[in-house]
Amino acid sequence: VSVSVIDEFGLTDTLLINDYIAVDTLFGDVDYNAELDLDDVISILENTVNLIEFDSLTQVVGDVSLSNNISILDASFILQYMFGLLDELPQDPGPQFNATGQIILEDQYSNPGMMIYVPVELENGDNIYGFTGTINYDPNILLLDSLALSESTAEYAGSANLISPGEIMISMAGASPVSDTVIVFTMGLYVNENFSQETTVSITNFSWNEGEIVDTAAVMTIGFGLSIDESVLPTVFKVYQNYPNPFNPSTNIDYDLPEDSSVLITFFDMMGRIINQNTFDKKSAGFHSFRWNAINDSGLPVSAGVYFYSIKTKNNFETRKMILLK
Repeated sequence: VSVSVIDEFGLTDTLLINDYIAVDTLFGDVDYNAELDLDDVISILENTVNLIEFDSLTQVVGDVSLSNNISILDASFILQYMFGLLDELPQDPGPQFNATGQIILEDQYSNPGMMIYVPVELENGDNIYGFTGTINYDPNILLLDSLALSESTAEYAGSANLISPGEIMISMAGASPVSDTVIVFTMGLYVNENFSQETTVSITNFSWNEGEIVDTAAVMTIGFGLSIDESVLPTVFKVYQNYPNPFNPSTNIDYDLPEDSSVLITFFDMMGRIINQNTFDKKSAGFHSFRWNAINDSGLPVSAGVYFYSIKTKNNFETRKMILLK
């Protein structure tokens, strides 16, 4: 800081004080609200899928893993710090945050007009704190309807970006590692009526944590022709974790019906007050998806916070938690 004084004769005297103002940077606070929270995690994930762009200062602030770039591990480190698993940020990850594993996609068959569900499986995984990649498919044949996290990744935060027709970048990160052989997430794909031959789905530009990028991590083929009988229907009632979660402004909820049934989908707040209900007199057995736009029964948007959703059928009932960001 410099202070200059000029007298009536035009004579000037200047006092220069070095290091008078100190700027204390809170690493990870990419929205500059003086605290680390889920908004920072989501912003970093959105940056990794090119939804938002950081300036040079925010790049430094968000690089809590000291890798000189914004990555999935940065989002994971902030979550770990929020949950008390890391004492301070930034954090040099070292080899203890190296991850290994292989993505597996199994071939399937389909008839035109069907909804199929494709599990994305981690095989022989170890120390997975997050991942990023691009889902590729033919938009003239397939429509990506939903991305549902599994029980192993239910607490992950995620972001997705449709960068072009048939190309969706995804990034997900959690506070705890995933290992072994598990389903990471499930893709719901609608097969168009014009489907008459086989088509492929691939995951490219894929990496775990801050590992090396794999050009093509997995490829599957959807073949033409399937006899639709009870073998392709779900055998148990199941409600999946909504995706994305946290979300803004809408989220998808997938559920499986093993039999024809009426369905009641209810959304309520932390106090147990019902804010939105949706009744379906009859849903056929199969795989279903519901999108909620975070509105109440009056058609007005609800405020940010923690909410619950429940799905009730004639014989089953299940509830899950979700987080709405603004």
